[in-house]
Amino acid sequence: MPWQCSRCSSLNGPESAFCATCGQASGGGQTAWFCGSCGARQDGSSRFCSKCGRQNASQGGAAFATSILQPYKAIGDSFQLDFTMKAVITAVLYWVFWIPGVVANVVWMSEARACHTRTGIKPAGYGCLWWLFVLFIVIPLAITAVLILILFVAGISLAGILAKAGLS
Repeated sequence: MPWQCSRCSSLNGPESAFCATCGQASGGGQTAWFCGSCGARQDGSSRFCSKCGRQNASQGGAAFATSILQPYKAIGDSFQLDFTMKAVITAVLYWVFWIPGVVANVVWMSEARACHTRTGIKPAGYGCLWWLFVLFIVIPLAITAVLILILFVAGISLAGILAKAGLS
């Protein structure tokens, strides 16, 4: 059954743990917060994380606002940022269709970098996306540049040899 937020009066879906407009926890009362150290979900009234003991940001500690984590799935009492499956999909795209692989890699790597910037935690799969970028974009471009340079130098050398021989 849909529920109405006690803070902003927005209507939210029955599966929503937080208000989509203001981030208020569905149980009402104070807004939940996520520990900046371990990522565990805490209720708004707690001063310290119940999992690792870190102090709440409003009390001088570091925590994540719920609005930062809304695009991500809450698993149990913590959140999970995972790009591993996206890295696997990107690898398959590279082998099947290179250009969609490049697009997927750049988009998902940018999204993973943004998550890391917002939360301070590198999401799972971020390193995989980075190595796919190096393996399928950086290395091929470097090899292509070297081959073009070799052909250019060989062309200039051949032109010089032909000019000396009087064949040009």
